[in-house]
Amino acid sequence: MLENKEVQTLVNLGLTVLQAKVYLALSKLGASTGRITAKQAQVASQDVYRILAELQEKGLLEKLIAKPTIYKATPITIGLSILLKNKKQEYNATEKQVKKMSDDLGETINQNAFPGNLQFTVVSESTLIKKKHERLADDAKKSIDIMVPVKMNMKMVLFVWPYIARALKRGVKIRLITQRDDAESASTNMQLLENQPFFEQRYLPEASFPVEMHIFDKQEVTFSLSEKPIPILQTNNHNSVLVSEACFESMWKQAKLIKTAQP
Repeated sequence: MLENKEVQTLVNLGLTVLQAKVYLALSKLGASTGRITAKQAQVASQDVYRILAELQEKGLLEKLIAKPTIYKATPITIGLSILLKNKKQEYNATEKQVKKMSDDLGETINQNAFPGNLQFTVVSESTLIKKKHERLADDAKKSIDIMVPVKMNMKMVLFVWPYIARALKRGVKIRLITQRDDAESASTNMQLLENQPFFEQRYLPEASFPVEMHIFDKQEVTFSLSEKPIPILQTNNHNSVLVSEACFESMWKQAKLIKTAQP
């Protein structure tokens, strides 16, 4: 079982199953001939020399000139470092390709999807939801109103939603309704809030508002369709935004003040 896990680890780092078996076998043998290595790795003898050549190319073994030829494995700690470095380089290259593809294609929006460019979109994937909120927050010019039925303090807000910090720097007014985070002292949260003049936070009792909602510049809104944060409905429909604003304002008046913003 342990050997299977070791093989899987090496496969995750970029080796084939046969390469992983041969490298592990040779590592345990220290140095050996191809025939003995094949037997130890339980790999066909007609395949082992090809695999040994592949491992040598990857820097995972040395070929010693002798009769018969001796193969010596690169120490496992060094070998793992080599594989991990290669995997990181592969990841970085893929990340660059993805970014280029994203920049080239952009975010295409069918402007004729709804009359008057009205849109109703259901989003069911958390990463996509985060990206949408980030884009909407970065485009916001005046205000962002947020209601979340969880315990959050100012420190958590800036950590979970870094785009809120960017909006605050631009002078966008942020209002947040949440449940109170009893784990953080009121004084600590107050100190953080004092350094954010455009941020205002209030809280309501637990389970008093099951829906999560974000309103951007009073023009676009996202809100959860159940008690869970996923999926959400995103819309810029004027009447839907008005209803969402009215709901938020009602909750805001009921909520207990933590600190009043003074923009």
